[in-house]
Order: sequence, then C-alpha cells, then structure tokens
Amino acid sequence: MRNAGRLKLGHFPLPVEEARNLSQLLIAAEPFFAVDPCAGDGTALLEVTKDFAAQRAAIELDAGRAADASARGIPTTRGSTFESHLPAGSCSLLYLNPPYDVEVGNHSNQRLELVFLDHCYGWLKTAGVLIFVIPDNALSHCAKRLASQFERISVFRLTHPESVRFRQLAIIAIRKKEHHRGDTRYADQLLRLAYNSNQLPTLSSETTERFIVPESTNADDWNSLTDDLSQLASKSGQAMTRSAAERGVRRFSASLQRSIDERVRALTEPIASSEERILKLRQTIDQAEQWLRDLGALFSAEQMRLSMTLLARRKEFLKQVLPIAREEFEHETSAVAATFGPARRRELAALAQAIARRHVMPWMDTEEAQAEELYGAVTQRFVNLVNGLLQRICEEQGADISNLPRSLDEERGFRTRSRFFFHDMITIAQPPSPLLYLLDILMGALHVGRWFENDALKFLEHLLDTNASRVQGDVEQRVVESRLRLESDVRKLLREVSVSAEQALSKARELIAAGTNAVQNELERLGKLQEDLNY
Repeated sequence: MRNAGRLKLGHFPLPVEEARNLSQLLIAAEPFFAVDPCAGDGTALLEVTKDFAAQRAAIELDAGRAADASARGIPTTRGSTFESHLPAGSCSLLYLNPPYDVEVGNHSNQRLELVFLDHCYGWLKTAGVLIFVIPDNALSHCAKRLASQFERISVFRLTHPESVRFRQLAIIAIRKKEHHRGDTRYADQLLRLAYNSNQLPTLSSETTERFIVPESTNADDWNSLTDDLSQLASKSGQAMTRSAAERGVRRFSASLQRSIDERVRALTEPIASSEERILKLRQTIDQAEQWLRDLGALFSAEQMRLSMTLLARRKEFLKQVLPIAREEFEHETSAVAATFGPARRRELAALAQAIARRHVMPWMDTEEAQAEELYGAVTQRFVNLVNGLLQRICEEQGADISNLPRSLDEERGFRTRSRFFFHDMITIAQPPSPLLYLLDILMGALHVGRWFENDALKFLEHLLDTNASRVQGDVEQRVVESRLRLESDVRKLLREVSVSAEQALSKARELIAAGTNAVQNELERLGKLQEDLNY
C-alpha cells in the first residue's frame, strides 16, 4: 500500500465525478437495497444511488468517517466488515471499494481486495449488481472469483486525476444464477485485461452500457438487517473500547500527577539535588530496560505454552465435533432435493458450509473468551515481575522511586480485535473443472448419490479443520499483538518518568531565574491543579 493510503487507513475514496459516471450506468424502476462495506464518509454510495429509490446501509472502520456517513443519512455501522454478516442474497446493489493492500496472515497472503470480495459477494441476490473499485494490479488476483460468481463483467479505466494516481478500475457485473456459478471460463479474458489495463475503455458520461438493478424485498426486512448488522459489528469491540478508555484515563491521571510532583519538587529543592536525582533516575531506568529484555524471554516462553494449549484445544474440538457434524450431515441430506448432478453438488456443499459454520462460530466465541482468560493470567504474571523488578532495582541503587510507576495497568484481555471470518472455501465448493462437471451430470443421471455425499463429507471435514485452524491462528496473532503493546506501554511509562523530571528541572531553572514571585505563582497554580485532580 502507498504511504498516503496507510495514513488514511487504506482508504482511497472514489472521486465524485467517477461516482456520477457509475450512477448513469444503472437502471432501477423499483426500490432496492444497497450496501457499501467500506463506506468512507458515504459520498460514493450516495452519488451512485441518489437518482433511485434506494435504501442504503454502510460499514466503516474509521470513527470519524463513520460519523460523517451517518450525518449524511446513511445507516452506518462503525466496525470491521469481517465482523458483519448479512444474509445471503439480501441486497440488490453492492458497492465495494476496499483497502488496497496485501493481507499477511498465519495461513496465507492474499490481496485485501479479494478477501473483501470473498466476504461480501454472497450478500448480493441473483441478478444483483456489483460495483467493484480496485487498482489495476488487483484485477488478476480477483479474476477467478469474479468469473465464478458474476456475468456481464465490464471493466473500465477511471480517468479522474486522483483515480489515475491510484490506477483505479471500476468493475460492474451481474450476480450469476445459482446453476451457473462456479464456471470460471471468463477468468482468462479478465487476466488478459489485467495485463493490458492501459487498453481498457474509459468510464465517462458517454458510456452506453446499462445494468438493471433488481427490486429488493420490503422495508421491514431491511430495517431488521441493518439492526442485525449494527449488533454484530459492535459485539466484539465494545468491551475492548471501554477497557482502552478506562486505561487511558488512568494513565493520563498518573502522568499528570507525576508532572505536578516533579515540578513542585524541582521548585522547592536545590538545583544540584534535582540534577543528582535525575542522574540516578536515568541509571535506574537503563537498568530496568535491560531487565525488561530479560523478562521478555520469560514472556515468550509463556506465550509458547499458551500456543500449545490452544493447539490441544483445537484438536479436542475437532475430535468432539467431527462425529456430530457427520451425523448431522447424513440426517440433513434427505432435504436436498436437486437430482441434476452439478446442482446437487452445490447444494450439498452449501449444507456442509452451514453445518461447519454453526459449529465453528460458537466455538470461536468460547475459545476467545477462554484464551483471553489465559492471556490475562500470563500478562498479570509479567506485570507482577515488572513491578517487582522496579522495586528491587531502585532499592539496590538507592534511587528515589516516588515517581516511578508502582504498578502497571491490570491486563483484562486482548487489546486488538479479532480478524477472523469464516472461510467458505468457494473454489472447492464450486469447482471449475469441466471434467468433474460432466462426471457430476453422469452420476446424477445414474442416481449414484454416494458420489456426491462422500465428496461433501470430505469437504465438511476440510471446512471444520481449516476454520478451526484459522480461529487458533487469529487468537495467537491477537496474543502477539497484545503482548507487543503491553511491552511498549512499559517502556513508555519508564521514559515518561525521566522526561517529566528533566522538563520540570528545565522549567524550574527558568522560574528561579525570573525571581521569587514567579516561583510562588507557579507553586500556587500547581496547588490548584492538584486540588482539581483530587476532586
């Protein structure tokens, strides 16, 4: 990702002029539902749909942009797209302009554009319209998925200076009918377009192609969906946000108290005494930094034990759930009515996805809660060791520790959100192989049911194993990130103590040079500030 994009949390807004050009490609005679999973301030979604009877909903991670989108009249959920799950086929228009970057994870490295597309395209109903804004270097990564799930795929090069800067393309496509999904023959043509993006047609007010947006269901259903979306997206972030706010208030109060104490002391004791005390304080903090590095090795060992615990728990989960899932699958296959081979394969794969999801998602909630408890115990031991080492170092060196942190914040859980989303593994559920397609037709005609059931059972086991591993990887990543933030906080606290003392001494020199009245006025001001802090 470009540095400018990183500063904007990966947000590359679509110029208004390009949004208007996209809008004139659409035809909608009836009301419809439109969703933007990466809404920014909502301008693009409004411009694309403003000439239609559209009901809109949006998701935006950044608090400021989410507030702006809400102020523009769009029901906007502030949170992660991956924590939001709309029912399949619930909207008629999906406008998606995702972050332009590469996802780096424990199991794979993928373009984020593809990750977002995988998570969101199922929200579109059959014949629904996708507007997908991505950089030209991401098209090749998304080509197979687009060809598998969409038809009438049109790709335009955008010409606004900002779009040229970020090499943006606009892809407009129609969601395939169910029995056509999985066919990726058009992917090769998309790849050729990706490698010759400079030859693509440009989008303008003169573009003649049109896409019909189908009618959506009634407004009561949409209101229910937007309510569910808000609840889902906020679920995992509320406790973490509240904890961070409480931690911030405590730290600000402690920092302010240290500053007051240092300034009063620097004004009331001889300058030479302050200089000697600061020298000892620096020595103390240097020693503490070295001991923190040593404690980091102990923390790493605890972290490894936690990873082994998570691995054992995942194996136990799979051992318990696999027989249950197989039994549920065998019982529910009777409800699969399709006899045409490829259609039966798709329905059985969808059944396997539903069964795997209803086992993995509740287990993930339980696993996260228990992992947070284990993490809390590990980090509390680390905090106790840090506090003990601070006390011991100061006693050994005879340093004044009145302004050193006596105890770190209590660690109550992870400091980062979950990034887990259920992987449907669509390329396995809807394989593109022409040979397998012909075999499925033959086996369906011969009524060889076990041909499909056995493959679907293997797919179910693969889904459970893969997503359970992804849950474990997600939790482990949150442990690592939370640990790094905790260690950073410890070092920051130590540095703040030294900086506060040195700044107080510098200020004291200025006031003493200004005379007795200046010193007295400053002491009175600090006294009032202390009263306000204690109130």
